[in-house]
Amino acid sequence: MTEYGHTVGLDGSVELSCPVIEKGKYVDWIERIYIYSPDSDWEAAPDTDTGPIDDFEIQFSFKD
Repeated sequence: MTEYGHTVGLDGSVELSCPVIEKGKYVDWIERIYIYSPDSDWEAAPDTDTGPIDDFEIQFSFKD
């Protein structure tokens, strides 16, 4: 079973995380999703281009 938890920092930053717990202690992260940071000091800046994507086609195929 995989469990995610959310964290709200004292500065208002928000994170959704999936930690690895062994013998009742944190050992690693499976996934960390940074949702909000008030100072926008991210390790990698998110892509904020939300415009349409050119030449984007989804291929559909039906099973027989």
